[in-house]
Amino acid sequence: AAQKLVNSDMPIYMACPCRSKSPLVAQLIRIHVVTPKAPIYVTLLPQVEIVPGGPVFISGWDEPTKLSISSYWVLRLPYVYCGEGGSHLPPITLPEDPMQSGFLRKGCIS
Repeated sequence: AAQKLVNSDMPIYMACPCRSKSPLVAQLIRIHVVTPKAPIYVTLLPQVEIVPGGPVFISGWDEPTKLSISSYWVLRLPYVYCGEGGSHLPPITLPEDPMQSGFLRKGCIS
């Protein structure tokens, strides 16, 4: 299950399960990672594409960041993404396909 999760694009915005009538827009803000005690190395290289085919937002790291063994990490994503074309605000309503309103690219965690 975890392998499928890290090898798939993940929507940034989706319908909040807290309401069935007129759902609110939920946003992926934090990614929690717990590294094992075993000598297995986990790396992070987050890339967010807010508009399909649009700009890709990166962390600024040149290469994946290696996380220490047996630790708990929280990666905080921005609420508003700003690029050369201006701000990309969260949608008020979601399109039919949540991936059309932005996604975290697969391979963020390896």
